[in-house]
Amino acid sequence: MSDFTYTGAEWTNLLRQLNQKQMRAALRGGFKRAANNARKLAVQSLRTSGIKVRGNSADWARGVRTFTYTRGSGFAVTVKPRRRGAQSMHKNRQGLLKPILMWAEDGTDYRQTRGRGRVFKSGRRRTGKMPAYHFIEKAEPQMIQTVEQTLIPELETAVRKQAAKAGFN
Repeated sequence: MSDFTYTGAEWTNLLRQLNQKQMRAALRGGFKRAANNARKLAVQSLRTSGIKVRGNSADWARGVRTFTYTRGSGFAVTVKPRRRGAQSMHKNRQGLLKPILMWAEDGTDYRQTRGRGRVFKSGRRRTGKMPAYHFIEKAEPQMIQTVEQTLIPELETAVRKQAAKAGFN
C-alpha cells in the first residue's frame, strides 16, 4: 500500500505505530512549515508598512522569526529579540545592534537624554518617540487563514515523511 492511499483506519494504525519521538518530530515539522507560510505574510506586511529608517534595512526580513513550542504543539511569529545575538536586531549606521522591529511593532514612549544640556534647565532633551506600526497585528487575520488552510496538509506530509524514515510504506 502506498503512503498516498492511507485513509481512515489505516491512517490511525500508522499513527499508533510511530513512537513518541517520531510523532513529536512529525508535529514539529508540520508546524514549522505552516509557521514559515505565516512568517512570509508577516514579512510582506512589514515591507508595506511604510517604516522609514536611515541605513540598511536588508536585515529586517530576517528579524521576523518563528519558533515552535517545545512542550505541546504550536508556534509563534515574533520580532522580539531572544537572548543576546543578532536575531531580530537591526545594525544601525554606527554598527550597533538595535531592536528596531520590536519598537516599530509596539511603539515607544517619549525618550529623553540623560546628560546635562543647554536646552532645558533640567539638562534633559526629548528625543522623540516611535509610533506603533502593528505590522504583525495587521497581518494576523491573513496568517490565521493561511495556517488553517495549510496546517493539516503539512502535518499529513510530515507524518508520511516520518513513517517513510521509520520504514513504514
